[in-house]
Amino acid sequence: SSAAPSEPAVVDSAASRYEWSAAPAFPPNMLEARISGFVRAQWVVDTTGVPDTASLRILESTHPDFTRSVVDALPYMRFRPAKIGNEPVRQRVEQGFTFRINTPPPDTIVPPSPA
Repeated sequence: SSAAPSEPAVVDSAASRYEWSAAPAFPPNMLEARISGFVRAQWVVDTTGVPDTASLRILESTHPDFTRSVVDALPYMRFRPAKIGNEPVRQRVEQGFTFRINTPPPDTIVPPSPA
């Protein structure tokens, strides 16, 4: 039984980003201003594990600079493609990206940087 093209296919294994894949960089100006943020995006991963950048939709973003970081990184991200049985298939994925500034708690002892 084959699904109509408009119906989302039910996959046996979903697309997932490789651990070594590119990821969005923290925008330097936002880091300097110590501003954290979040982007939720949706796109299609093709049968070779490459994102279809034309399918990218930003669903939520706290700042245009974070959006730009996700847009810039997407072409370099690589995924395990979704599969139905052993056949790789295109799949729409949704992912959130959190840009968080990690600050040590006040009572944490931080060793000095080497000169």
